[in-house]
Amino acid sequence: MKYFNRISKVIMQLLVSALLLSLIGCGESVGVVSNTRIGQLIKDDSVNHLYYVTETHSGYTSSEGEFVYEPGESIQFYNGNILIGKTKATDVITSFSLSDLTLSAE
Repeated sequence: MKYFNRISKVIMQLLVSALLLSLIGCGESVGVVSNTRIGQLIKDDSVNHLYYVTETHSGYTSSEGEFVYEPGESIQFYNGNILIGKTKATDVITSFSLSDLTLSAE
């Protein structure tokens, strides 16, 4: 009977270890919902491969002017080291929204 109890303990320890090891690969992504969105910069001239920076993402716009952002973030666009403009990150950004101009009805 003692032999059976020892084998049972060893088997139980192996099962628990296997379970824990299988959970290690799950990482932090289990149950996490991402709000990451893709926006598009629309301008009259070329907008592909401009460098952009948000609070959580940075990179280069795609050949279509696309970039990645989280809702509520601001975004800055650069051509080399030159800041082209900054605005609130949204699904569509135009050259007008990058400027500091505002429309006024007179």
